[in-house]
Amino acid sequence: MAADISLRRKLRVAFVGLALGPLLLAGLALSVAVYRLQDRQTEAIQRQVGRAIVSDFRNYLGTLILELEEPVRRQGVAMLDARGRQMLVEGLIAFEPMFIEVAVLDVEGGVLARASRYEPVISSGAAGVAHLPEVAAAMIGGANAIGGIRQYAATNEPMIGLAVPSIDPKSGRPEGFILAQARFRRVWELTQPLPGLGHLNSYVLDHAGQVIAHRNPSVVLAHTVRPLPVIDGIGRGLDGAWSFSTSEAFVIGGRRFLVVVEQPLLNALKLPVGTVLIVALVLLFGGIGAWILVRHAQRTILAPIGALAEAVRDVEAGDMTRRAPVTSSDEVGALAAAFNSMTGRVADLLHDLGDSEEKFRLVMESASDALLVIDADGRIVSWNRGASRMFGYERDEILGHDVTQLMPEHMRERHREVLAHIRQQADGQVNTDPREQPAQRKDGTLFPVEVTLAGFSFKGSRFYSGIMRDISARKEAESNIRFLARHDALTGLANRVVLREKLDEILPETGARQLHCLLFIDLDNFKVVNDVLGHSFGDRLLVEVADRLRSIEGGHNIVCRHGGDEFILLAPDIQSREKAVELAERVLAVMSDAFAIDAQAIEVGCSIGIAMAPDDGTDAETLIRKADIAMYKAKEKGRLGYQFFTAAMDRQMIERRELEKSLRRGLRDGELFIHLQPKVRLLGGGVTGFEALARWHCAEHGMVPPARFIPVAEECGLIAAIGDTVLRQTLETMAGWRSDGRNALPVAVNLSAGQLGNPALASDIDALLREYGLPSSLLELELTESMLMGDVDQVRAILFRLKDLGIKLSIDDFGTGYSSLSYLKRFPVDVLKIDRSFVADLPGDPEGEAICLAIIRMAKALSLAVVAEGVETEAQSAFLSENGCDFAQGFLFARPLPAEQAAEYLPLVCTPDPPT
Repeated sequence: MAADISLRRKLRVAFVGLALGPLLLAGLALSVAVYRLQDRQTEAIQRQVGRAIVSDFRNYLGTLILELEEPVRRQGVAMLDARGRQMLVEGLIAFEPMFIEVAVLDVEGGVLARASRYEPVISSGAAGVAHLPEVAAAMIGGANAIGGIRQYAATNEPMIGLAVPSIDPKSGRPEGFILAQARFRRVWELTQPLPGLGHLNSYVLDHAGQVIAHRNPSVVLAHTVRPLPVIDGIGRGLDGAWSFSTSEAFVIGGRRFLVVVEQPLLNALKLPVGTVLIVALVLLFGGIGAWILVRHAQRTILAPIGALAEAVRDVEAGDMTRRAPVTSSDEVGALAAAFNSMTGRVADLLHDLGDSEEKFRLVMESASDALLVIDADGRIVSWNRGASRMFGYERDEILGHDVTQLMPEHMRERHREVLAHIRQQADGQVNTDPREQPAQRKDGTLFPVEVTLAGFSFKGSRFYSGIMRDISARKEAESNIRFLARHDALTGLANRVVLREKLDEILPETGARQLHCLLFIDLDNFKVVNDVLGHSFGDRLLVEVADRLRSIEGGHNIVCRHGGDEFILLAPDIQSREKAVELAERVLAVMSDAFAIDAQAIEVGCSIGIAMAPDDGTDAETLIRKADIAMYKAKEKGRLGYQFFTAAMDRQMIERRELEKSLRRGLRDGELFIHLQPKVRLLGGGVTGFEALARWHCAEHGMVPPARFIPVAEECGLIAAIGDTVLRQTLETMAGWRSDGRNALPVAVNLSAGQLGNPALASDIDALLREYGLPSSLLELELTESMLMGDVDQVRAILFRLKDLGIKLSIDDFGTGYSSLSYLKRFPVDVLKIDRSFVADLPGDPEGEAICLAIIRMAKALSLAVVAEGVETEAQSAFLSENGCDFAQGFLFARPLPAEQAAEYLPLVCTPDPPT
């Protein structure tokens, strides 16, 4: 009875479906058509609103950028004097009410002139702004750039930065910039709802997904972020509710923006009342038709099927003599007759079922691999589902066919010979270890399989079972491993293994008239790209570089990535040096165009070293080494060029290695010592301290100047050891002064990047101070700006630990680095040292004076002391003193002195300690 009820329900559902189906489809089609029309109308309206906002936004920012470009095109920033620059910025403020602040910057981001609508300003001496994203982008790309949205502190209103570079017509590089901060509230007004469209919500996103303009200012002020990309159509809106959205992307000044217009989904897809009424009527008539069909089906179909169901239950209970009544000649009657026929045939087949089940039970248990059984003639007699999935043949298609149908054509004859040989053996037994071979699917495609064969006998007949496993994935993985072993994982170029194999192949066979060319290519300024834009951006840039180099690879040349930002192009049998020059110039040409990544145009040139075989070497190691040497010579000559290897370069490299070897020995044997240069207070002239400078008297070379051995130490990793030596000797010298009864003055010691990278630096210095019994106030540590650009959190933690010990910290060569000036607030700095390059032409040099005054005033504003380096004339000293510089050092006061002579500046304050 349960089966009958289930069948009744199924038939009822079927007839209801037949009755309602066409009507429901018609209603659905009508609804979809209306929805589609509504969707298109909604999308058209929203896109029109979005494009209007884009147009207004582009016109607004474009007009402002044109205002800034006009003075740059007319005369350029570098042609203006200080008064002209100030008049320029004040004129822009007065002419354009949208500008809040305008500044003229030098090529390094320093402020030369500035005007503000709300704050009194001084035309020179303000802090540099190279850290602003628009300034950094304009510096790197040499094109107009737009920054992010910021709050103007004086009026708490939003503003957007615009940077326009002034290009030197001779060099083609920026000579300065005009930076403006423009009102951004105007863009908020663009997102206000239009009359009659109050249900539309419009807003603007920047490249990071942050909302920068919205009808509700609190959404912008809360720094709301919407994940990118924004998908047009139905999705979650800015407030998380389901909405219908459209978006328009556009780029201005290297910045990508996105305007999004959305409205609630229910409002966007609201159906007309007439459509709803039509669909309801369709459903009503469909229900009535379904009820009539079900009542008819109960009389003509369900009753005969009920009788058939009873017969089925009896047969299921084991009564194979039971037959179903045949009461009609329609389909139900035919079904009952077929059931009766089937029941008779099943009774006959049950006798043979036991033998068949026993024969194949053991070989058909697995379903993952292909399992098949062939007879002694090679015909397939058993086939499992795994074989069907693997080869594409259904059981009925393949049973009785020769097994060679599963093999490539070239292997079929060999298989028949093997099978004939097995049949000739007395026992006909065969068992093989797994072996790999190709197989062929129904569609003709080949794939690798692992095959295991075994022979067995059943009821006097011989059969052979085979287990086939698809190993395509394993083979693909092995192929990938082989590829990665010979190619660079990032760029896909050949790696050093392939390069050396090719060199080992061609170099021994090089004839007298053959020339092979090896170009060692190194990117220029790649470190700056990594530091400013991040390593992920740098990796994408390397992929773009590799794609360009592939364009000149040709049929014979080989391009490989040697490591980092270094690439090698090997051109076998290039015939002449002139051809090598042409190849190098082609590389420079393809690298000269800017790379467009994330809406930013990055210009990265390269330097190329060229080595020719056999003239420059007959083995891979020598050829690569000499091309590398030539590349460094190309960089020394100004980058963006190429250089052939010469014997003189080899001699210079040998001399450098000898100097490195001597420096290592000198560090071990104590050949390094210190000189001390006095630091003088400009008001009063008294010596207030010293700076410790490393000196080296080499046993082989005599006195080696620091300009010669310091770069070598930095390249070979000895600079940290030199820094440790100078620090220890300085502390030992001060301890000697105190034991001699002298009043020791503070000494400044330069820290190297290697020392600053040591997390235990503060504890090591504290231990040294305790070892020599010195107060921490006698020690000052000097750092360069570039040293603060690494792991900021780690460096900051180390500097604060040093500060907690009572050690003073100073920034050496201030103004020559590329880091953001924000470190003056983030790091515990006490002293700024003005680099000697800014002091050299004082007084009389307007740029030098402006930079020195800017540094002094900024330091005073931050309560920092200022030391000027390289003071050699009374005029320089007077200028610095008159403008508030605290201290100075240079040849005017004293040259660097041995420690014994420097002690003469220290007065005796007590009787020396007796010798122990």
